This record gives sequence, C-alpha cells and structure tokens, in this order.
Amino acid sequence: MLVRELILPHNTTECHASTIIEMPSGDFLAAWFEGTREAARDTAIWIARRSPRGWEEPRVAIKMIYEAHWNPVLYLLPDKRIALYFKVGCSVACWKTYVMYSYDEGEHWSIPVELVTGDLSGGCGPVKNQPLLLRNGILIAPASTEQGNWMPFVDISFSSGEEWEKRVPVPLPTSVVQTQKNSRPVTLGLIQPALWESEPGEVHMLLRSNNGRIFRSDSHDSGLSWSVAYATELPNNNSGIDLKKMPDGRLILICNISDQNWGPRKQIALRYSDDNGTSWSEPFVLEAAREEMFSARHKSEFSYPTVIVTSEGKIAMTYTWHRENIRFVIGSFLDFTGSQHQ
Repeated sequence: MLVRELILPHNTTECHASTIIEMPSGDFLAAWFEGTREAARDTAIWIARRSPRGWEEPRVAIKMIYEAHWNPVLYLLPDKRIALYFKVGCSVACWKTYVMYSYDEGEHWSIPVELVTGDLSGGCGPVKNQPLLLRNGILIAPASTEQGNWMPFVDISFSSGEEWEKRVPVPLPTSVVQTQKNSRPVTLGLIQPALWESEPGEVHMLLRSNNGRIFRSDSHDSGLSWSVAYATELPNNNSGIDLKKMPDGRLILICNISDQNWGPRKQIALRYSDDNGTSWSEPFVLEAAREEMFSARHKSEFSYPTVIVTSEGKIAMTYTWHRENIRFVIGSFLDFTGSQHQ
C-alpha cells in the first residue's frame, strides 16, 4: 500500500525544492532548502534521514554565507559517495553551483567547493533533477540558466563527476511563443531537464516550459548533441517535473497537471509510459488541495517533485507540501496506478 509521510515534525518557515536518494544501507536521505521565504538570505540546505524507525529530526546540512541557498540535488556516485549539489546566490540569474560529499551516508560532509571553479554562467551542473550515469560510463547533469531567455543544456563528465568538461546546449525553436491574455508574447523558455537513457547512447529529456506544455529533446550520441526541443501533449504550468526509468523500461513521470503558464500547483500526479515517452497514461492524482487544507501563511501547492526507483523496485518521491513541509510517498507501481501491468 502507499505510504504517505510528512518529513518535518513541525515547521514555521518556508521549505521547497526537495530531493531524495536511497543509500546503500537502504535508508533514505532527503534534502531541501528552508528559510523565511524562497530567495531570502536566511535560507539554508536542510537534510533528514529515514530509517525503518521513521524520519530522524531534520538538521541544517550547509549554510555557507548570508545569501539565499537553493535547489539541492542529492546523487549517489558510482563509488558510493553521496554528492550534494546546491546553488548559492541572491537570485536565480546569478547563483553559483557548489558541491560537497559524504562518505558516511550523510552524517558528515566535506567542505563545499564550486562545482566548476569561477563559473559565472548562471549555474552549472544539476539545477533541479539528478544526474544520469549512462551505460558507457559518461555522467550527464541536467542544467539550465535563467539569465534573460531560459536556456537548457547538459554538463558532461567523463570522470564520474570529478570534473565537468563539456557543456552541451539544447536548441530551442525560435518561432514558439507563449501569448498571455492582456500581455505581450513571451519567448519560449525551457529549464530543469529530466533525463533518461532508452538504449546505449540514446538519451532523452523532458523539460519544464513557459508554453503550457512539457517539451522534449533527444540525443543519439550520449548527450554530446541534442535535437531541437519540441512540445509534447503533456501539460505544464511552468512548474518542476521529474521522471525515472524503471527496470522494465517503463517511464514514471511526476508533474502538475495544469497547462496554464504560472498556473495553480494544486494537483500533483503520476503518469507512466510504456513506449519511451511517445504516449502517457492518464494522470494518477497523488494529492489535490482542498479548501480546508489551504495555508494561512502560504499559497496552497504541491510541487517540485523528485522521484526515484528503489532497490526493491518501488517508486519513492518527495515534493513540496504547501511550502510548509516536504511530503514523502512510497509504493509499488500497482499501489499508484491500480494497473496489473507489472
């Protein structure tokens, strides 16, 4: 059956942009940013561990300087180190990417360093979703910048994340714009890719957009070049998405289901695909806001999911719960969909 938990025992601030991994022990580790509000200078990166006994007390993982901390991404490297990537900066346009490592499942961490020394591009490395280790050993990080027009790309490491040697842009169609009522057209912007590999060297991404749809791009050379991004039929309200490929090849996508740019984030859902993302199931609503659940302090929302497939083949995820907590959900494919297709 589905297990639904809130990670924080209580909270009086704002939290958002969670990430989760399963560690070699089988315990889970989650991280998020938390502070007075998003972009506030007091935000820090927090973590919490889940053992069979439940969630431990959350604690601050890192607060480097009195600047906003954003978008942690946890990732288990091939050598079993845990990498924690995160952003620091007064705004998304000028943030920098830092990384620190844990050799003991998050109990202790190395001193954070810039992922790419001196990078002023507006962000390198994973921006929201986890890197992808390809079958040929190349590690690619889904990235994007928001300096002017939103631009997606991938960073590539040929050394299991020790060095990031190549930045590969994702071409955008120039003719697509978002027209909003009573406002001027907006140039298409795509950010926050989510990656999967279908066959050796065949890599794909879905992207958040400001155009009412999730977009897609494909690579036939292990991420060294990408097709011009194109719209899918999946709706997107300019909110984060994530997906993972299951052992049987099925794709699991977690997203909001509105197609209004900057529209409400009041429903979050799971969809799956049996044909490498060509078509998708109807949404299985994970959570939907009710009037009695609305927060007095924050807008009601469920957003910014991270999803993983566990060593037991279960689907586990976290997402923002009303900006006041982080929701953790875990279950089998059958638990989520009611489908007998296994």
